[in-house]
Amino acid sequence: MKSTLFIALFLIAFGLGAQPAKEYFQKGIDMHKQQDYKAAIHDYNKAIKADADFTEAYYNRGTCYLALKDYKAALLDFTKALELDADFAKAYYSRATVRVGQNDFAGALPDLDKAIALDPKLPNALTLRGQILAQTNNLRRACDDFNAALQNGDPKALEYLEKYCKMEGGDGK
Repeated sequence: MKSTLFIALFLIAFGLGAQPAKEYFQKGIDMHKQQDYKAAIHDYNKAIKADADFTEAYYNRGTCYLALKDYKAALLDFTKALELDADFAKAYYSRATVRVGQNDFAGALPDLDKAIALDPKLPNALTLRGQILAQTNNLRRACDDFNAALQNGDPKALEYLEKYCKMEGGDGK
């Protein structure tokens, strides 16, 4: 009887601990939507303090840091989100965008490759990878990415197809 009561109390206490994390997270989302990134970070911090394994809170906080161009903090948060969920395609893409912001194009490519492998229709991932490949004169792969991005509905890909892939046959050959 005592062990059943202890387990019940433990489960109630654990459940109550999770609720504030979700509430802080939702407040963070609300501030994030208003582009009040500092307030959103404050709320995401509280969500993470309440639940240290809250993957989405790390990811969202990272996107706020990215918007504020705090690349170091954003990189840490996206990496933490990936430690918690190695299949989080958006976190790979976002970490790649941080690396692009730091002019680390070679470092961005593996993250883009992983993001695309996990979610081939992830918005902008193919276009970003294509841009990097085009800048490194890998036009065949770049044009393949731009074509795939266009098929996935990214209108920006057309601009890059016209810029880099107007060679014979229109495929970068």
